Amino acid sequence: MNISVKWKRELEFEATTVKGKRLVLDGNSKAAPSPTEALLTSLASCIAIDVVLVLSKMRLDLEGLEADVHAERAETPPRYFKKIQISFRVAGPVPEQQLNRAIRLSVDRYCSVLHSLRPDLELNWTVTQTADRPS
Repeated sequence: MNISVKWKRELEFEATTVKGKRLVLDGNSKAAPSPTEALLTSLASCIAIDVVLVLSKMRLDLEGLEADVHAERAETPPRYFKKIQISFRVAGPVPEQQLNRAIRLSVDRYCSVLHSLRPDLELNWTVTQTADRPS
């Protein structure tokens, strides 16, 4: 995996993958997400992708999935993530036990983003099932 990062202006950078996909990051969070916001986005997306894949292999009818992330960082540099809470909202007739199993498989085995973070990171999650598809 290779990525090129180019400084644009102020604290704004553009990352480009070898396939030409572009992502803008901004250390001031003005023009784009900051690198730490992007990391949280990547973590939640990584787990969500795993959940969708695992539930589809279980042949369960997932109709919608959303995740909200709250993170606490160390107060002094390096301001690493100490604790992350992910709140999932799920629509569809997916038994809670299977849903938590899919999340657990991602957290324990599949999510490479999570496994690239500090081993002392505290990660927790909640699941809320809704009758309607998440917006």
